[in-house]
Amino acid sequence: FMKRISFACAVWSILSIGAFAQAPVARQKPADKTAIDAKAMAALTRMTNYLKTLKSFEIHSEVSRDELVDTNMKVQRQSANIISVRLPDRLYAHVQADDKNSEYFYDGRTLVLFTHNGNYYASTPAPPNVSETLDAKKARYGINFSLADFIDMASDENLLTNISRAGYLGTSRIDGVETEHIGVRQPNVDWQVW
Repeated sequence: FMKRISFACAVWSILSIGAFAQAPVARQKPADKTAIDAKAMAALTRMTNYLKTLKSFEIHSEVSRDELVDTNMKVQRQSANIISVRLPDRLYAHVQADDKNSEYFYDGRTLVLFTHNGNYYASTPAPPNVSETLDAKKARYGINFSLADFIDMASDENLLTNISRAGYLGTSRIDGVETEHIGVRQPNVDWQVW
């Protein structure tokens, strides 16, 4: 049973670089349903190359996630996230979602979680860099960290593998900034980035 999760990540602070400034384009459908659009891949490559130049950055995002509930009904969950990173070993994140309000702090040695919903606090020793820490958190506790892939891209990992579809969907205005809109399909996940 494969669960397909749809992410809608509005990554304003990263994608508002000058390379994306152009006249608005009407929404486009990829020419072939199985195609990997060259324009989409070029935009994704520019994004990842830019991320790799950053040693510190902040991502503001809004994430929509489709979930199957007990009745096999699909419902949508929302979250707003702020993630501040200083590579290789500093992270702060605030995740405000329908079902949680949590803050994460990482200082290169310890990962701390504080939940506002129940005033819970937890800390655990952590690996020496952000990317390994997020991977360890997922492996040990089964917790996915929103937008961890962008942090991995900045850490020089190639996450543009296993793409079965990629489409250039035109441009959109996000917080007053003209951005490119790309849709991607990888195993178990469909995601969009602006």
